[in-house]
Amino acid sequence: MTTTELTTSTQGTSAQGAITQTSIEQFLYREARYLDDREFEKWLTCYADDVVYWMPTWADDDRLTSDPQREMSLIYYGNKGGLEDRIFRIRTERSSATSLPEPRTSHNITNVEVIERRGDLADVPPRPSPARAATGHPAGRPPTRR
Repeated sequence: MTTTELTTSTQGTSAQGAITQTSIEQFLYREARYLDDREFEKWLTCYADDVVYWMPTWADDDRLTSDPQREMSLIYYGNKGGLEDRIFRIRTERSSATSLPEPRTSHNITNVEVIERRGDLADVPPRPSPARAATGHPAGRPPTRR
């Protein structure tokens, strides 16, 4: 499903043509399910060709990195081709980021907040769920270094 298909669905838009909260949430649930079920080809359809896929890292305990061109990132792809390459490497066991046996994942979507709506576009920031990693540190945060 592409963003265009999401926004043109009669169930996904309001009378004014704006994307509804429910359609945004359903899209996020579907994207997470595709990843959890290892349906990577379906997952790729969630993204436009000109997508910038960026997962910043913590620069320190209180700030995420803000420039993927100058600072470290967990993942950065400047277009969909990077995502397609990553899926190819996972499928062919050529990815250094993939451990064997592969871990099972379960993505949790919570606190979906729309920051801004612009007609058929919406800005929805990522919100990690309040879970703790096996190390005892909050999920997504590195330990404090002193």
